[in-house]
Amino acid sequence: RERANNNSTDEMTTNKSRTGPIVSLNRFERKKNVALLLHAYDSLLDRVVSKGDLTIKLPPLIIAGGYDPLNVENVEHLAELRTLADTILARYNLPRSKVYSPSSDQDSTSSAITQEGNASIEF
Repeated sequence: RERANNNSTDEMTTNKSRTGPIVSLNRFERKKNVALLLHAYDSLLDRVVSKGDLTIKLPPLIIAGGYDPLNVENVEHLAELRTLADTILARYNLPRSKVYSPSSDQDSTSSAITQEGNASIEF
């Protein structure tokens, strides 16, 4: 079973036909444990860096979800997740996480997110 897990990780990081992003769609609540996803992405980044192969590109990680600015937990947890994401990205000298706000022109936002083509974390 361990071997199957290693193979699937290697395939995800090297298979050129898989260009879509990794997406998490949840409410920004601590009980959803989105931080676990960020730690998993950190592990993937570490694996790529430790292999020393700069041609391997991870798909961008998109974290989207419900957000109520009047809900204290939503506000605090989003800030915590962004801090964790930026800490992880800084470890690999990658640009800080990006935040996209809903707009009437969602096609351009969607296009901007999916065309990144390299390791990034977006909210």
